[in-house]
Amino acid sequence: MYKKTLPLILLLLLLIFCNTNETKPSNLDFERSIVDVQDTIFFKYNNYIDMQDSIILVNDILGEQVNAISKSGDLLSKFGGSGRGPGEYVSPYISVLEGEKVYVYDGNLSKILVFNLNGKFIDEFLLKDSLYEFDIYEGKIYSFSFRKEDDKLIKIYNLNGDFIKSFGSPLALDAEKNVNNLIKITVFKDKVYVLFLYYPVLKIFNLNGDLINSYNLLNDFDYLKRVNQSEVTNKTPNITSHQFIFKSMSVSDGGIFLGIYDQNPVFDFYDLNMNPIKRYEANIGKKEFIHYHSVVVDSTVYVSGAFPESGIHVFKLNNK
Repeated sequence: MYKKTLPLILLLLLLIFCNTNETKPSNLDFERSIVDVQDTIFFKYNNYIDMQDSIILVNDILGEQVNAISKSGDLLSKFGGSGRGPGEYVSPYISVLEGEKVYVYDGNLSKILVFNLNGKFIDEFLLKDSLYEFDIYEGKIYSFSFRKEDDKLIKIYNLNGDFIKSFGSPLALDAEKNVNNLIKITVFKDKVYVLFLYYPVLKIFNLNGDLINSYNLLNDFDYLKRVNQSEVTNKTPNITSHQFIFKSMSVSDGGIFLGIYDQNPVFDFYDLNMNPIKRYEANIGKKEFIHYHSVVVDSTVYVSGAFPESGIHVFKLNNK
């Protein structure tokens, strides 16, 4: 009797376990996708977005276009176009909203173009250095750039493209292992937040470049596991983390959201003292998801990525 019923019990338990995994609850609810704008603008590789009030600035590096759209997906303004002349770009790498202006960085021509919110071209200036990431605050550009003159992480330029100063040392774990030092930068209320993308460390500086705090997040959430997985798959022994851990950082009075590089939409929430509060994750089943960049505003998450079509994908934080 026991020999006959035991396999049936094991099979039943297995089915229950599998079903439980498939119906894993989600606290990040998918709302809608914006994959085109009025059937005229289609996103190809919208690698970067920024938000201000009700404006979503979409930077499409492959589509060679920068557009401002509303939260409902209506076109508000177009900025520049493909070319090498004034007000044109070859490779719009990053676009930033600041006040009444839009700043577009052309990674190919190494210049920043300035537009007003209506799309009118105002000015442009050249940079001697190549930028990977930047934010603009009180008339200065805070950037991570590949500058040969020094090994500091953050470089400051004025809005004419002139170099002012640099600060922040690269991250190194020990003498034998160096970390890929690609970072995200956000300037918020006179503080410069620097997040390392390949290793879970966040540093906060004042505007003069003095270090206020450095946080090692390795033991938060599942970051240790992610770093260890990267070390196993990495073919370059002297770089600790081969895979992205983070893709974005949003800082506000409410706290800090870190967008995680994952097959599912995943966002980790911290308070401003970098205490881990909660992980938000969407259960999207077997759908393809690629996270390029994202912004969290209040309780809404705007993800620039593929799901499976390239576009802006909107999720809602569920705190029930």
